[in-house]
Amino acid sequence: HHSPAKHQAAPESQDQATTTSPRAASTTTISEHVRLILAPMGFCWGGGTTWLACEEFADFRAGVAWYGRMVPPASGGDPKRLWPSVLAGQLHASVLGLYGAKDGLAASIPAMREALAAEHKTDSEIIVYPDAGHGFHADYRDSYNAADATDGWARMLAFFAAHGVAPRRFAPSL
Repeated sequence: HHSPAKHQAAPESQDQATTTSPRAASTTTISEHVRLILAPMGFCWGGGTTWLACEEFADFRAGVAWYGRMVPPASGGDPKRLWPSVLAGQLHASVLGLYGAKDGLAASIPAMREALAAEHKTDSEIIVYPDAGHGFHADYRDSYNAADATDGWARMLAFFAAHGVAPRRFAPSL
């Protein structure tokens, strides 16, 4: 007669055996069972969220942030809000930031670079386009800058490729 413990499935990894957070458990399940290659990319609000996602989830290979907020406002803002510069030490994946020098958010770039350097997160990079403003990739806005948008897109694809993320066209199966 065998004890019930001998019939239980062993965890597939040490992470599964010790994870108590549902969020962490679901992320572990994704990476171990589906084998997806995950890499977020976002514009504006989504750019800031990309930094945060790469700080929160260890399964991401890389991220690309197009002009998103990185540091709290001088007034302090909402004390409950998370900020990429504050969480830089938790960065799991390298992030490429693409910002326009004429964007008000560009003033926060030195503080974010300092936060990354202080945490020895040297594989992330922030590119600043001198002639670009906020939304320089949005071709429906007055701030659209075709040359910088094209360069940024090429840099994004190269950055993802360098981190094992090969973009491909989505082809749904019917």
